[in-house]
Amino acid sequence: MDKSGKNKKLQESHINLLAKGTELQKKKNELIALNTQKIQQNQQQLALLNSLNHLITEGKVYSNEDITLKNLSQELSTNEVLLSQIIDDIYSCTFFEFINECRIKEAQKILLNPEFKMKTIKNIASRIGFSTKAEFVDEFQKIVGVTPAIFLKMKNLS
Repeated sequence: MDKSGKNKKLQESHINLLAKGTELQKKKNELIALNTQKIQQNQQQLALLNSLNHLITEGKVYSNEDITLKNLSQELSTNEVLLSQIIDDIYSCTFFEFINECRIKEAQKILLNPEFKMKTIKNIASRIGFSTKAEFVDEFQKIVGVTPAIFLKMKNLS
């Protein structure tokens, strides 16, 4: 092969390397953009999770017996799909399972409170967002493993 043929091959190789380098840089930029977008989404999700936890702990939104995914997502200025996804991802349950678990945790606090004697099971059920005593007792037993009455007896034995 003569000198001009070698130069031509060298130029073609150089052009191919530049094209591959440009393609790699393009893919790298796409990955950076995708990772940046994921970080921003994670930050938004974290902010939403913090707002949700604040509404649960401070606002006790679960005590509203008419609470829905729709009205809670509106209160959090987000959409239902994202809120439901965060609850599922973080707490591994559905929206209503999450709400009922929050309600039952609150019921346990009330039942463990020494001032409980002044309250009835029905009053507690109403206070934490259950529409009926039966619904409350069923959920309590499902989550805690015993009825509120048995829970109280166990508390008094210890």
